[in-house]
Amino acid sequence: MLAQSASRSQHNDSNSWAKPHSVLENLQGSVDKLSHTLNALQGSVELLQPSTKDFTRLKQVMQFQRQYDLVSEKDIKAAQSQIAQDIRPQIDKLLSDAEGAMTKLMSEERELEATVEKQEEELKVQQSKYTGSQRHGMLHDRMKQGDQDKSDPDAIESMRRIKNLKLKKDSLIRSIEDRSEEIERKEHQLRKLQGDSVRMQQIKQSTTMEGTAQESPLQQRKRQLMAELATIELKLSQKQKAIKSQRPNHSSTMVDVSKDQKPSRRRKFMEADMDGSLGNDEPHWMFYPQHLRFIQGVLERICDSSYRGDPRILKELESQGRKYLQQIQKARTTISTVSQTDRKQWKRHSVKQMKVMCKILFPDGTVGTTMGRIIEMLFCDDSTKKDGSSQKSQDDEMMIDILERGVPVKVLAREFPPAQERRHNLQKAIQILSDIGVIETLQEVDDDHDESAPGEMIIRVKGVESILQE
Repeated sequence: MLAQSASRSQHNDSNSWAKPHSVLENLQGSVDKLSHTLNALQGSVELLQPSTKDFTRLKQVMQFQRQYDLVSEKDIKAAQSQIAQDIRPQIDKLLSDAEGAMTKLMSEERELEATVEKQEEELKVQQSKYTGSQRHGMLHDRMKQGDQDKSDPDAIESMRRIKNLKLKKDSLIRSIEDRSEEIERKEHQLRKLQGDSVRMQQIKQSTTMEGTAQESPLQQRKRQLMAELATIELKLSQKQKAIKSQRPNHSSTMVDVSKDQKPSRRRKFMEADMDGSLGNDEPHWMFYPQHLRFIQGVLERICDSSYRGDPRILKELESQGRKYLQQIQKARTTISTVSQTDRKQWKRHSVKQMKVMCKILFPDGTVGTTMGRIIEMLFCDDSTKKDGSSQKSQDDEMMIDILERGVPVKVLAREFPPAQERRHNLQKAIQILSDIGVIETLQEVDDDHDESAPGEMIIRVKGVESILQE
């Protein structure tokens, strides 16, 4: 409509400007155009009014956030069983009351029937005494005798008794009918209660059978974890026996390392070990326990002023050094061939369990998934944690603790772009892990660069520190 009016006005304008007009004609054309514009605006307002009439209420409704709670089938069955347990005593009580009432009504019915039969027999006997002829004769005699003969006591008493018996019979019949209706109603209630009781028993039996037949997911998970724990303990005992059997006998000249003496200067990082030989609070190494005391003895003998380089002592020193190097090589081979494979498998399994636990504990959105990925990156031993900027040798890589090294923030930013924060919720996941004491945020400064330069922000497992033994 608006387009047609606009095209029509444009056509009129072209026709009007084709020839010269006076001032009044020009003003008249302007007035016409203004009236057309006002009509168009009025039509627009009329179209918008029904559309925006309920806008205030819709705005108020959209501000509310509705939340729905889901109830599992297990909770429903538990509630049904609880209701059945609560209602069962009341149903039993109602059934007992109904049975007692029915017994009482039946006894009353039998008594009433016996009374009615007795009264009917008495009535028949009384009626048999007075035949039809006798009654007419008695009535004729009474009419003749007049007012004196009207008050015959036996006849009046018998008539009164007959009338009373009829009234009583009618009342008894009505009471029997009422009692029968009440009995039918009670029987209907009893059948209904019995049906409810049977249904409750069936529900209880089905709930009991399902409870015995099906275990809850938590119990199944617990049994699975117990089986895995037993398997790991069995493997652990087997590996310990294998390590003990492969461990050679040490020389009698070497003694155990004392805990109070300082070990040789080397950098060692504490990491959990499956056989319990590493990762304890005390710094010791179960695979070669005598090497530190031997080196200290060599240093003391070299630093002794009375040492003159006896060939016998030098030969003994060379022999002990060769034994020491051979022992280190054997122990290192044992670690790499026996323990390292099981340790990696155990670590992968633990990381997988931690990821599953994060998803279970934080099911809202993608927070649990993001937390599991952060934990996987923290415990991962690949070379991508350092942004791929420098490739280190294998020996240097072994000396760096992956837990202490952490993950740079820029690596996390590449996998979780800040522009998509609402999708992956990285900041929320980091905040939750920091609040529960799992991770910490640090600033790493490179010693080769200027100390005043800003360091790199990293995220690592909280409480993991290197131990420098001197």
